[in-house]
Amino acid sequence: MDPTHQKEIDKFLIDLDGTENKSKFGANAILGVSLAACKAGAAHKGLPLYKYIAELAGTKQVILPVPAMNVINGGSHAAVGDEGGFAPNIQDNREGLDLLKSAIATAGYTGKVFIGMDCAASEYYKV
Repeated sequence: MDPTHQKEIDKFLIDLDGTENKSKFGANAILGVSLAACKAGAAHKGLPLYKYIAELAGTKQVILPVPAMNVINGGSHAAVGDEGGFAPNIQDNREGLDLLKSAIATAGYTGKVFIGMDCAASEYYKV
């Protein structure tokens, strides 16, 4: 296969797996082969990987991605910190958001940093 034909390579891998959720080979194996082909395609064209991926995506202007991270743990992760976030001893969700807003303002990033929430809705659903 031509390493510059990424879509065809990925389709071949998914079709070869043949399952709806990639359970035969596993997403990690499929991703590993796909990324290896992508790196080969970039090398073939003499491009850095990020520029090659931008070309595949039809992106004209390459910009740095916006990082997203876990800052405060909650729910089943509250007071554990196992997701890399801060696990403060707070009484309710609003108190956690107030802490974040205060930290953002103190650091001088008001209007430059935004808060998103992963409410873990799957934790509310019981079969």
